[in-house]
Amino acid sequence: MEKAIRHAGVQKEDIGYIKANGTSTEVNDRYETAAIKRLFGKRAYEIPISSPKSMLGHCMGAASAIELAVTALALSNGVIPPT
Repeated sequence: MEKAIRHAGVQKEDIGYIKANGTSTEVNDRYETAAIKRLFGKRAYEIPISSPKSMLGHCMGAASAIELAVTALALSNGVIPPT
């Protein structure tokens, strides 16, 4: 995540939404949540996080395209998917 933020040319403070991988598995969700908290500290509790994959399942090759579309629509419409 640090590398992605750096590559995007933004600061951690600029992040206003996280589209998590969120496979709805105990192990993955625990580690992903820990990584977000480690990177953002107390601010992690203020950043909206959702994961369409938890509702759509893992569509293998199509998963990235579907999640990109959901994320783009979320940003465009100012609505965060309730997952």
